[in-house]
Amino acid sequence: MFTNRKYPEGGGVKMPLDAPAQSPLPYGLFAAGLKVYPLLLDVARTSHKLSISGNVLWAYRASSLTAVASIQFNTLEGDNIEYREGLFIAGAKFSSLYVTHTAQAGQYLMLLYTEDASREMRVFNSNMGAATVMISKSANLVSIADVVMGAVGRTVVLAANANRRTAIITNLAANANTFRIGDVSCTATRGAPLAPGESISLDTTDDIQGWNPALAENLTCVYTED
Repeated sequence: MFTNRKYPEGGGVKMPLDAPAQSPLPYGLFAAGLKVYPLLLDVARTSHKLSISGNVLWAYRASSLTAVASIQFNTLEGDNIEYREGLFIAGAKFSSLYVTHTAQAGQYLMLLYTEDASREMRVFNSNMGAATVMISKSANLVSIADVVMGAVGRTVVLAANANRRTAIITNLAANANTFRIGDVSCTATRGAPLAPGESISLDTTDDIQGWNPALAENLTCVYTED
């Protein structure tokens, strides 16, 4: 009745029995415990030490996508890693963490950590957040009188405008000249060529200038601004 017992050196009985080779361990036997640390961000911290250890650290939940803290593993000599909701790092053992963050009223990160031992831990659908993307329309469309491009020279097509978003410049189809469009340095051999009937769209708040290689002709402009 004792044939399955194992007797280690020095006597005694080893219990429980080792699991047969390749057999899964019984549930709960040597299992790694999952622990949660609520990292509150209301008060600023600099290199604040957290005495938690493991080899898995996952920001599985946060108060918002803007909640963020920088974490160094084991020592202050390591690089800071920005933790936001969804970031998951496994495989690197740590015995302590050093946390740095600004004061973020009402914000927090829920950090899940565990010692995963030799088994591999995988996380699927970790709810990694994406930054909010906002697309807004320009408030105003502005049209101006035709711009006279002086003969053989450079002309300011549109002056600098901090509120301007996009400018559309058109060389009238009836014209004969191909203009060069660019900055203050545009010349007969520098700048984007704009042939009769063509338009160019530029997203800039800076000066837009043009070079006319021949007799004076007109071009047209419209632009959007905030």
